[in-house]
Amino acid sequence: MPSSSASLDAPRCSQALLATTAAPTYFPECVMGRSTFQDGALLANNPAAIALHEAKLLFPGCRIACLASFGTGVRSVSDTVKSTMAPSWFNTMQTLVRAATRTEEVHHLLADTMPGCGIPYFRFQPQLPYKTVIDETSFDKLRELQAFGHNHVSHGIGAQQIEELARVLIEASPDPPVGVGAEVRV
Repeated sequence: MPSSSASLDAPRCSQALLATTAAPTYFPECVMGRSTFQDGALLANNPAAIALHEAKLLFPGCRIACLASFGTGVRSVSDTVKSTMAPSWFNTMQTLVRAATRTEEVHHLLADTMPGCGIPYFRFQPQLPYKTVIDETSFDKLRELQAFGHNHVSHGIGAQQIEELARVLIEASPDPPVGVGAEVRV
């Protein structure tokens, strides 16, 4: 990965989407010029820290108003997986899969360090009641997942965070919208 996105030619939006979603074994890698891209899950399944790093490189000297990280949901209970593989190989494979799919370590690091930097940090990660797969195609299940996300930002702590995020963004805006300030509605 280059040390700065500025060193890459500006790709078309479709190329950027192909590059960032090229999950190995699910989608083909994306080739742009002499560079090959795949989904960053093995390096950064939660790319919030990389986004912060890139923002500082691309906009040196500019104040960062906030950092918002949006997850795809986390299960509160882990499933027990059984395998016919030899135990040591199975444990190794499970460790690799967990490493590629966990996102909360980056969240905890940012939650611990961002307040000291004076940058508000927001993490939106709805709790999911069941395991989902990366290539889910059932419209009913996808609608249900969408409803979990919407519920997360509409009620409780998620709603409070969305209102605070909106307030921070409005205050950081060079020209806040007219009439904004009394109440932010999502």
